[in-house]
Amino acid sequence: MVNSIMTDVDHSQEGETRFHIVIPDDENVRELVVIVTHEAIIMDVYDKVETDEDDTVLDDVHSGTVCMGFDEWADWAVKRDDDLWANEMEKRRLEIGERA
Repeated sequence: MVNSIMTDVDHSQEGETRFHIVIPDDENVRELVVIVTHEAIIMDVYDKVETDEDDTVLDDVHSGTVCMGFDEWADWAVKRDDDLWANEMEKRRLEIGERA
């Protein structure tokens, strides 16, 4: 198991806190950005991250996002129902597609 490194906690955006977590492994470095707002938790994953010697992120590629309200996260944590998860992800994919 590779140790992850929390590189930054950002409170600059009103009403949200961002946690930047660098996850190194043998082949790649990824960054997980966890955003906590007053109504939801959002997780963005950035892949192929290039960092400097201080683990500051220099370049990245957005690989995916998961966003759910607190009630949805609570339901998911309690139920851990793969069908519930798949249905939520499909619903969000369709919502995003309709906005594009």
